[in-house]
Amino acid sequence: DFTIGPAFKDLPAYVQELKSKGIKFIPIQDPCISSGEPTGTYRPFDLGNELDIWIKKSDGTPAAGSVWTEAPCYFPDYSKQSTREWWNILIKEYKNLVDYAGIWIDMNEPTSFAFGDVHEGCSSNSINDPP
Repeated sequence: DFTIGPAFKDLPAYVQELKSKGIKFIPIQDPCISSGEPTGTYRPFDLGNELDIWIKKSDGTPAAGSVWTEAPCYFPDYSKQSTREWWNILIKEYKNLVDYAGIWIDMNEPTSFAFGDVHEGCSSNSINDPP
């Protein structure tokens, strides 16, 4: 999220070309953030750690999920003010990079393809596994 990979380095210019022709560009964001990149190489993850935005397990460590990323991902806790600050910072930086017309926020709920934390699973109780 909030980045452009090397294969898409010309995306900002392409979006400007589309815009000049009256075509709107709407990127998709899946707010699950990969935890697998080296420290200092993925700003959304590094800033998320700095601002302590992640949904946590009962022991206080981030809950790790499994979605589209190869490595486990963390989910932002949007009930925290620091998460809203994180989102505002990154979405403004992304808008300055790619002049999009709107954003499609996909999987904005903490949805994981794993049952609970990818490392520990999920406690079996009436809250985590309702009838």
